[in-house]
Amino acid sequence: MVATLSGEVSLAEMLDAITASVSHPDFEPGFDVYSDHTGITRVFTTDQARRLAGHLASLSEQMAGSRWAIVTDKEASFGMMRMLSVFAQEVPMELEVFRSPEEAEQWLSLPASPSA
Repeated sequence: MVATLSGEVSLAEMLDAITASVSHPDFEPGFDVYSDHTGITRVFTTDQARRLAGHLASLSEQMAGSRWAIVTDKEASFGMMRMLSVFAQEVPMELEVFRSPEEAEQWLSLPASPSA
């Protein structure tokens, strides 16, 4: 799955998009996500990152085995998405943040770690 975010993306929009993805008839657990955040103009807050992680945790069954590569070119966004990865450690998925599309694509091309 590829997601491209741009502009002022709200937490509600992101939660709705994740819920819609896992509710889609073609959804299969263990999917990989490439999420391009380079066009986002407003950085998430700590509370928003925590709430997003909580939403992912509520979908643990669907998220199990998934890998989510987030690409951002903004320092503040990189830091907040790294914080999200820490908050989401209880979710049985891998979430990594990258500064370039090439790094993210390379990571997604590797086999998933056995613990994911």
